[in-house]
Amino acid sequence: MNKKNLINLDLDIRKLPINAMVSILHRISGIMNIFFLMWIVKKICCTVEYREKFFPVLSFRSCSSKIIFYIFCISFIYHVLSGVRHMLIDFNIIGYSITISKVSSVLTIISTFIIFFLLCFL
Repeated sequence: MNKKNLINLDLDIRKLPINAMVSILHRISGIMNIFFLMWIVKKICCTVEYREKFFPVLSFRSCSSKIIFYIFCISFIYHVLSGVRHMLIDFNIIGYSITISKVSSVLTIISTFIIFFLLCFL
Protein backbone atom coordinates (compact mmCIF):
# COMPACT_ATOMS: atom_id res chain seq x y z
CA MET A 1 0.00 0.00 0.00
CA ASN A 2 1.48 3.29 -1.12
CA LYS A 3 0.65 6.15 1.26
CA LYS A 4 0.90 9.69 -0.05
CA ASN A 5 1.78 12.50 2.28
CA LEU A 6 -0.69 15.28 2.78
CA ILE A 7 0.07 18.48 0.96
CA ASN A 8 0.07 21.68 2.97
CA LEU A 9 -2.37 24.01 1.22
CA ASP A 10 -1.31 27.13 3.15
CA LEU A 11 -4.83 28.54 3.44
CA ASP A 12 -3.60 31.86 4.80
CA ILE A 13 -2.77 33.15 1.34
CA ARG A 14 -6.23 32.35 -0.04
CA LYS A 15 -8.60 35.27 0.33
CA LEU A 16 -12.36 35.06 0.36
CA PRO A 17 -14.10 37.18 -2.26
CA ILE A 18 -16.08 40.17 -1.03
CA ASN A 19 -19.43 38.56 -1.82
CA ALA A 20 -18.57 35.51 0.32
CA MET A 21 -17.52 37.78 3.19
CA VAL A 22 -20.81 39.71 2.94
CA SER A 23 -22.76 36.46 3.04
CA ILE A 24 -20.85 35.19 6.08
CA LEU A 25 -21.20 38.55 7.85
CA HIS A 26 -24.95 38.44 7.15
CA ARG A 27 -25.21 35.24 9.17
CA ILE A 28 -23.00 36.57 11.95
CA SER A 29 -25.01 39.80 12.19
CA GLY A 30 -28.21 37.76 12.48
CA ILE A 31 -26.80 35.91 15.48
CA MET A 32 -25.55 39.19 16.98
CA ASN A 33 -28.99 40.76 16.58
CA ILE A 34 -30.57 37.95 18.61
CA PHE A 35 -28.19 38.58 21.51
CA PHE A 36 -28.55 42.37 21.28
CA LEU A 37 -32.33 42.12 21.34
CA MET A 38 -32.15 39.86 24.39
CA TRP A 39 -29.88 42.42 26.08
CA ILE A 40 -32.25 45.31 25.34
CA VAL A 41 -35.31 43.36 26.50
CA LYS A 42 -33.47 42.39 29.70
CA LYS A 43 -32.57 46.03 30.39
CA ILE A 44 -36.16 47.12 29.86
CA CYS A 45 -37.69 44.28 31.87
CA CYS A 46 -35.39 44.91 34.82
CA THR A 47 -36.51 48.53 35.06
CA VAL A 48 -40.24 48.16 34.46
CA GLU A 49 -40.80 47.67 38.19
CA TYR A 50 -39.17 50.97 39.03
CA ARG A 51 -40.58 53.85 37.04
CA GLU A 52 -37.82 56.30 37.94
CA LYS A 53 -35.16 53.95 36.52
CA PHE A 54 -36.98 53.32 33.25
CA PHE A 55 -36.06 56.46 31.28
CA PRO A 56 -32.34 56.51 32.16
CA VAL A 57 -32.03 52.95 30.80
CA LEU A 58 -33.62 53.96 27.52
CA SER A 59 -31.34 56.96 27.18
CA PHE A 60 -28.19 54.78 27.37
CA ARG A 61 -26.17 57.18 29.49
CA SER A 62 -23.19 54.94 30.15
CA CYS A 63 -20.43 54.72 27.55
CA SER A 64 -20.57 50.93 27.30
CA SER A 65 -24.33 51.02 26.70
CA LYS A 66 -23.87 53.54 23.92
CA ILE A 67 -21.17 51.47 22.26
CA ILE A 68 -23.30 48.32 22.46
CA PHE A 69 -26.30 50.21 21.10
CA TYR A 70 -24.27 51.62 18.17
CA ILE A 71 -22.94 48.15 17.35
CA PHE A 72 -26.51 46.86 17.45
CA CYS A 73 -27.61 49.61 15.07
CA ILE A 74 -24.82 48.83 12.60
CA SER A 75 -25.51 45.11 12.84
CA PHE A 76 -29.25 45.55 12.33
CA ILE A 77 -28.89 47.94 9.38
CA TYR A 78 -26.31 45.66 7.77
CA HIS A 79 -28.48 42.58 8.29
CA VAL A 80 -31.50 44.25 6.68
CA LEU A 81 -29.55 45.58 3.69
CA SER A 82 -27.74 42.30 3.16
CA GLY A 83 -31.04 40.44 3.39
CA VAL A 84 -32.52 42.71 0.72
CA ARG A 85 -29.43 42.07 -1.42
CA HIS A 86 -29.84 38.31 -1.03
CA MET A 87 -33.54 38.53 -1.90
CA LEU A 88 -32.79 40.57 -5.03
CA ILE A 89 -30.27 37.95 -6.10
CA ASP A 90 -32.61 35.04 -5.27
CA PHE A 91 -35.49 36.55 -7.24
CA ASN A 92 -33.07 37.19 -10.15
CA ILE A 93 -33.80 40.92 -10.14
CA ILE A 94 -30.15 41.95 -10.20
CA GLY A 95 -28.79 38.72 -11.70
CA TYR A 96 -26.23 36.11 -10.76
CA SER A 97 -23.08 37.42 -12.41
CA ILE A 98 -19.90 37.78 -10.40
CA THR A 99 -19.45 41.47 -11.18
CA ILE A 100 -23.00 42.32 -10.09
CA SER A 101 -22.48 40.30 -6.93
CA LYS A 102 -19.25 42.13 -6.09
CA VAL A 103 -20.76 45.55 -6.81
CA SER A 104 -23.85 44.82 -4.70
CA SER A 105 -21.61 43.58 -1.87
CA VAL A 106 -19.60 46.79 -1.84
CA LEU A 107 -22.80 48.87 -2.06
CA THR A 108 -24.23 46.97 0.89
CA ILE A 109 -21.23 47.76 3.07
CA ILE A 110 -21.04 51.41 2.02
CA SER A 111 -24.77 52.03 2.39
CA THR A 112 -24.72 50.41 5.84
CA PHE A 113 -22.34 53.03 7.18
CA ILE A 114 -24.06 55.89 5.35
CA ILE A 115 -27.46 54.97 6.80
CA PHE A 116 -25.92 54.43 10.26
CA PHE A 117 -24.35 57.89 10.33
CA LEU A 118 -27.52 59.50 8.97
CA LEU A 119 -29.73 57.85 11.60
CA CYS A 120 -27.50 58.12 14.63
CA PHE A 121 -25.64 61.40 14.21
CA LEU A 122 -28.03 63.71 12.36
